[in-house]
Amino acid sequence: MGNPASLVASAAPPVLLDELLEQVMGDREQLEFLLQLFLEDLPSRVRELEQAVRSGDAERVRRAAHPIKGACAQLGAQPAREALSAIEEAGKRREPAAAEALAPAGYAELERLANALRAALRKEGT
Repeated sequence: MGNPASLVASAAPPVLLDELLEQVMGDREQLEFLLQLFLEDLPSRVRELEQAVRSGDAERVRRAAHPIKGACAQLGAQPAREALSAIEEAGKRREPAAAEALAPAGYAELERLANALRAALRKEGT
């Protein structure tokens, strides 16, 4: 199972918005659109992952974690991507207990990321 230290949210920034802005060539409207899209999609994806983890079905866990990991990677949200990658890998290894142990850290990173994105959107709106 996972190292207890891995269950603690990362101290690294959840997302590097300056780098993300560079990826969209400084287009703040495009950045805002991407952040809103991610935030709108996230709750249903997390519910799907939570259900998969509770089910104990390792393949279902892998399938649920993968798209969240990919979305985090696209945003450059490294801590969340790493946390979701660990959950996905546990699913690939057919270790649902490991996925369950890793899930709280993944949820914490996703919440931290969502909070940072919401704050960025509020800041852009002012």
